[in-house]
Amino acid sequence: MLKLATAFSGIGAIEHALERLGIPYSIEFACDNGDVDILSKEIPDTIKDVKDEITELGNVVDRYNDDDSWLIDKLSKVSQSLIEFEESIGTFSVNQFKKVIELSSEILDSDSLNVNQRKFYILTLKI
Repeated sequence: MLKLATAFSGIGAIEHALERLGIPYSIEFACDNGDVDILSKEIPDTIKDVKDEITELGNVVDRYNDDDSWLIDKLSKVSQSLIEFEESIGTFSVNQFKKVIELSSEILDSDSLNVNQRKFYILTLKI
């Protein structure tokens, strides 16, 4: 077991890397260790609510960062993906939706996901 101490863990890149490598670790110290769980915020499963959340995240970035073009770019890409999703979802049949759920369940059952990815899939699929 690797004991980890960070002066600033930020988004947890070190932790994520260790998880992907399968190296067990425990956080002994992190100066910003506020036990923030980014997946705990309840956002309803509607396209409108997701759009509102993207807008709110953009406002937070504008408020707290002078120049964070990288994050703005990522939010723009998420917004674009949402638009593409809205356009394509109308063309899905019931059988196609069933296939998406089946494939997602297969991915969840495989050993290819790390802890955070598995948690996301479980929350998304509401299993």
